[in-house]
Amino acid sequence: MDANKDKRFGAFWDLWNRLPRRDHAFLPCRQDLSSAEMAPFLPRMGIAEWHGTMNLFMTFFGSEIEKMSGANLHQRNFYDFLDPNLRDPMKRFHNVIFNTPCGAYVGEVLTVDNGQNYLFENIQVPVIGKSGQPDVLLIYAHARTTIPHGPLRKQASSTASTIRDFHYIDLGGGAPDFAMENHKPTRIVRGEDRP
Repeated sequence: MDANKDKRFGAFWDLWNRLPRRDHAFLPCRQDLSSAEMAPFLPRMGIAEWHGTMNLFMTFFGSEIEKMSGANLHQRNFYDFLDPNLRDPMKRFHNVIFNTPCGAYVGEVLTVDNGQNYLFENIQVPVIGKSGQPDVLLIYAHARTTIPHGPLRKQASSTASTIRDFHYIDLGGGAPDFAMENHKPTRIVRGEDRP
C-alpha cells in the first residue's frame, strides 16, 4: 500500500503540505498547527512529545483514534502500552523517525473480543517542537472498523506479530528503505514516494 497516495490519507497529506516550514527545511513547527485547520483531523489524531529513549508521551489522543486503536493513550507514555519484546524495535523505529527525520506508515492487525481481526493503519510524522528539534510526533489513523463500546485492548497487546506492514516515508531528507509487507521484511524502492 502506498500510504502517500492512498485516498484515506490524502486529506492529511494535503494539510501536511500546506503547513509552513519556518524553522526547518521540510518539517512544520508545532506552533504552526492551527486549531482551525487541524479541527477536522483531531478525532483521528494523536500528538506525542518525544522525551528521549522509550519516552513518547501522548499529550493528545483523539476520540476516533482511541476507538480505532482500542487504546486510551491520552497523557500516557506510549512505551508503557507495548509488549516488552516490542520496546527495543519500536525504540529504533522512533529514533529513525526523529533523527533522520522522516515519516512512517504502520499497519497493525488488531483483534476484538469476538475474535474478529481488522487493520488499524496510521501515518506518523515528526514536527519541530519548542526545542527547535523534531521532538513532536503527529499520528493520523484510519481503520476499517472501530472497537465496539466494550473494554479497550489490554496493555502490552501490541506485539511484533501484530505489526503487518510498515515503511518509512521520505519527507524531504531521505528515509531508510527497510519495510515490512504482510509480516515479511522487504525493501522499498525510493522514487516518487514523497507526499
